[in-house]
Order: sequence, then structure tokens, then C-alpha cells
Amino acid sequence: MGNIIPRDIVSISNKVTENLRNYFGLKGENIKLIYNGLKDEYNNQPSNYLPGKQVIIAYPAKIYDLKRQLKIVENLKGKLLPAIEIHFIGTGPQYDELKERCKNEPSFSTLGFVDRIPEYLATVDYIMLYSEREGCPPA
Repeated sequence: MGNIIPRDIVSISNKVTENLRNYFGLKGENIKLIYNGLKDEYNNQPSNYLPGKQVIIAYPAKIYDLKRQLKIVENLKGKLLPAIEIHFIGTGPQYDELKERCKNEPSFSTLGFVDRIPEYLATVDYIMLYSEREGCPPA
């Protein structure tokens, strides 16, 4: 029986990397750490945040129940500081409903499909990645 662990592994967090090394005994040079599955192309650029500046949070994902965009709006509506905006990026079965819920809400906007997502993400302050059951198939 051959080795069942691949030669190159992508880890999504420091904790996962620690488990791969300590529990599975993998060598560090075989593990590539990419936080949340995305390579941070912009981590060498200094933050341009200033107090009082508008803070843009991008949430790129298919618009559907597993990604919980409607719940996020429902739970954060009227609770965010005026300087904070969440931009929902993507389309999906709940897009029209999300767009309707975000109408007249200054903290939320729906951008739909964005062609050049890496360039757009480089202009925002934060990226939100969320899922109710990431990595688990629907029940």
C-alpha cells in the first residue's frame, strides 16, 4: 500500500498547519499555508485605514442559503457604524431577495457579478469569507 498523503498540501490556517506537523508528522516544506484558501497577494502593502475613513468589507460568494448573506443583513441591519459597508459580490438563487433587502440600507450593497475580482478585492479594506458548513456537503 502506497502513501495516502499527497506530497504537497495546502493548509488554510496556522492551527491546521500545526496539526499536519504534530499529528500527521508531515514536514513543513511540504505544507503551503494559504489563509482561508486564498493567497494574499497584497499582504506587503501597508494599510491605508485612517480613523473616520469608510471601511469596505467585500463578501465574494454565490448568493444562496449556505453562505448566509440574508442572515448577515438581517442580523447586522441598523447595528453597523456609519463608516462600515459590506459589499456582497456574486449572483445566485437569493440574489434578487438580497438586493431588495439591501435597498435603502447604507451599510450594504449588492454588486452582482464582478469581472475583475482580484483587482476589485485589492481596493477594499477587508474580505469576508463565511459559510454555514464550509467543506461539508448539504445534508
